[in-house]
Amino acid sequence: MQRLRHTFAAFSRVVRAYRLYNSDNATVRRMLDDVWRQFTDLLEMTGSVLIQVQPEALLIGEDTVLEATGQEESIAFALYRDGLRRIEFVRGLPVAELESLVEAISYGLHFAGVGDDIVSLLWRRDLSFLNYVVIDTTLIDSQGQAPTSPSMQAAPSIDAQINALLSTIYGRADGADGHLSLHLDSADVPAKVIADALTDVDEMAPGLRPVRSLQTAPSYQGALEREVAEEGEFAISVRGLEGALAAFSQPVPDAAAQALANALLRMLDTALLEDRFQVATGIVQGVRHSPQARSLIGDWMDDVVSESRFRHVTAAFNNPQAGEEIRTAVLDYFKICGAWAVNPLLNLLPSIADAQLRRAVSNLLLEIGVVDMSPLMEMLHNEQAFVAQEAVYLLAHLNNPDGVQALLQAARHPSPPVRHAVAEHAVRLPKELARNLISDLVLDSDAKVRALALRNLARFPGHSALVLAEGAVHKVALEGQSFEYKRAALESYAVLAQNKGVQLLHRYIRDGEGFLTGKDAEEIAVAAAGALAKIRTVAAVEILKRTSASRNKRLKETAKRALVFMKERT
Repeated sequence: MQRLRHTFAAFSRVVRAYRLYNSDNATVRRMLDDVWRQFTDLLEMTGSVLIQVQPEALLIGEDTVLEATGQEESIAFALYRDGLRRIEFVRGLPVAELESLVEAISYGLHFAGVGDDIVSLLWRRDLSFLNYVVIDTTLIDSQGQAPTSPSMQAAPSIDAQINALLSTIYGRADGADGHLSLHLDSADVPAKVIADALTDVDEMAPGLRPVRSLQTAPSYQGALEREVAEEGEFAISVRGLEGALAAFSQPVPDAAAQALANALLRMLDTALLEDRFQVATGIVQGVRHSPQARSLIGDWMDDVVSESRFRHVTAAFNNPQAGEEIRTAVLDYFKICGAWAVNPLLNLLPSIADAQLRRAVSNLLLEIGVVDMSPLMEMLHNEQAFVAQEAVYLLAHLNNPDGVQALLQAARHPSPPVRHAVAEHAVRLPKELARNLISDLVLDSDAKVRALALRNLARFPGHSALVLAEGAVHKVALEGQSFEYKRAALESYAVLAQNKGVQLLHRYIRDGEGFLTGKDAEEIAVAAAGALAKIRTVAAVEILKRTSASRNKRLKETAKRALVFMKERT
């Protein structure tokens, strides 16, 4: 018995996996094969396994092999609700028939009256090693003996239900008179036999007889089949979706609204599993913009951004092989999810290796709006520097008081790339705060951070900024630095000092013109010539004209470009 319980527990897990993943998913296939082998081993020993279905559990005799876990997720309840009372597994059960049962129960778990139930799905399959007994629950209830609620009264025995059904069809067992009827159609084998027998009756014989020719198909069947063939499955599913959204937008009772919401969630699952993100976006948009059942939408959106659903979407977005069309469609889907997508997107950022994709997600977060700063502050302490850099970008653009305090702390982050990000984005903060933050970073221990801070310092002219720039352009401070640093320092100095800086820049140009000039002196001279373009005075122009005839080729070309730059902006 313990082995049976273990087998049905594994069966239950496969059923739920079918709701979350494609049937060809490698993990799902392994789970299904494992359960099939367990059933095969059991059936080899026993020949067959007969399961009785009750609302609260699946039974073998009086022993429970699978208990209910709540009506919405209960396999037993779903089977019982759809009329199934017995299921028999027979030796030789192929994996395809087991998969048919798994698939039918998986879809039937969330059946809400729109589409096929479990019995309908099983009826379509040719099952030779799975036998089942189905009871029409409407007929059983009409006997007046069935309980009104499973929680109020014990469910009648399976045999009692079957007897009640037979009594309804064929009359009472006690022989009392009853109103009996026999419905004939072309799908009923006995009806066909009777119809064929009637052909032997003389047309002139007395008595009332049914028509001899039974129509085998409705008159509209051909037109319907042609329409289905022309439109295809996708077009038909879109029609169904449009109908569901149209119904959801109309005033309907709460129970009907809940059923439609559940049906739309299942349609969303199908769209996501097939990577039809534009269709998924339309579903979410239709529900969110519907005035119907506002109380349902919050819980519905919580389901939409659940971990299992969002994981599939983010995997498609983060796939290196994904094209621009897919990523654009996914971003639109994230956007329509709105505030519900914020936390999942923040959790997604650390897993995105591509810098452009990370920035696209960050810009979307800024468009949606981030209210809670705590996840961003946690990102600042992430061991991956690029995650903290993205947090700096978001905090600087959100300009929230709590976020500003976090940025001040980030300016002392142990990782230079993070401090570099602060120097880059601090200009978005209030002017005084930005000036102070950048002024601190001008003295940073990392040369790249200092260079960027010096460039941004030029945006805040004033005496204190000029003093910092003057300290950075002393010859001793420039020697040994990279060319990019020298250029950043001298250009920032030129912007802040203007005409007062011409003399120093001219001196640096003269020092670097000789043939035997060292590398540092030459680079300082070239950077000084480029910086002169930031000073729009006659003296600066004259110095550049003379420098454009310099014997140093690099210095000469820089002076010519500087003159063109000044002319274009005059």
